[in-house]
Amino acid sequence: MEPHPDEVVVRTSDTHPLEVAWVDLDTAPGHLGLAMAPGRQGGSHFSAHTWSRDLHADLRRLRHVHRCDVLVTLVPPDELVQIGLAEVGDAVEVHDIGHRHLPIRDGGVPVPEQDVDVLHLIDDLRDAVLVGRRVVLHCRAGFGRSGLLASLVVASLWELPAAAITRVRAAQPRAVETVQQEHYVHDTAFRWYRHYAERGKEKAGDPFGAA
Repeated sequence: MEPHPDEVVVRTSDTHPLEVAWVDLDTAPGHLGLAMAPGRQGGSHFSAHTWSRDLHADLRRLRHVHRCDVLVTLVPPDELVQIGLAEVGDAVEVHDIGHRHLPIRDGGVPVPEQDVDVLHLIDDLRDAVLVGRRVVLHCRAGFGRSGLLASLVVASLWELPAAAITRVRAAQPRAVETVQQEHYVHDTAFRWYRHYAERGKEKAGDPFGAA
């Protein structure tokens, strides 16, 4: 008899196929999801099991099962090395998936020097879901950092920050793990609203190249 997936000590892309927690977006035709790191290696903060995933198998599943158009990596370079994903950027290109990288420390929030990058990334992801693209955000586990950025994208679709966090948690209950991350969502959402007003007329088109 095959063991139940919860009993597997070493978890792989075969025993635990990569899943995406899709956020319900009722104001955009696209899709926004949260996932654990594709190809993740090593231990877990939350249990005794170990991950030994296949990066290319996970990326194939993202592209062909979840139909992911854009993958956003929220893990800094040193942590990518720790979890076996130093080459994730090159690997994503092989599978015809657009890729963006915003490094955020585990359990943390973007640093002030990233403020402009964060606002521009929110712009691009908002534009992507508004033209029907399927965007997946990943950190290590797919909870804190992924939930933070997902909440900001939802807020950019004219949802108040608290409601945006609630909407994201309906898809992934562990999203936005810390009080610091909650505060960052609130502060940055209102900063983005001001940025949007100052930006003037909304840009047309798809920043990731959809026809």
